[in-house]
Amino acid sequence: MLGIQTFSNPEAVNINVLVTPGIDYVNNSNLVENTIEMVEFNRADSIYITTTPDYNMFVPNSGIEADQILPEEAVDNLYNSGIDSNYTATYYPWVLTRDTVNNTQIYLPPTAEVTRNLALTDNIAFPWFAAAGYTRGIVNAVKARKKLTQEDRDILYKGRINPIATFSIS
Repeated sequence: MLGIQTFSNPEAVNINVLVTPGIDYVNNSNLVENTIEMVEFNRADSIYITTTPDYNMFVPNSGIEADQILPEEAVDNLYNSGIDSNYTATYYPWVLTRDTVNNTQIYLPPTAEVTRNLALTDNIAFPWFAAAGYTRGIVNAVKARKKLTQEDRDILYKGRINPIATFSIS
């Protein structure tokens, strides 16, 4: 809540994009809702990038294993969360990223790549252009966790989730 209060005054803090990687709208719904409310009503000058959960919630020691969220489940989760704001965006799926410090690869929310692409788009085009395609939408990740089909992308678009698509470059 302190972070929300810190960024709530547009006269004190100049931001265009607010990102909370790893704070997803299912497992942290109150925090996400409070952040959306702050961006939409206190600021009304920024966009908030929230995180889509990567795995279904599971109870430790219950014998139930977590399973990766599919596009349909991501859409259902967003719909059930009640999030409906023109000041908020989310992306699916998570992306495999190189961790050079630990010499490994890990899956992270796509929010960092999205933020980088928004900044790139702002620098090479106009801010109202989409951070997408082969010029403004290329990510530095190794790959997306799930290679989306056209049907998956259609489901996500209709459900108001931006897909991270993997395309072959010829």
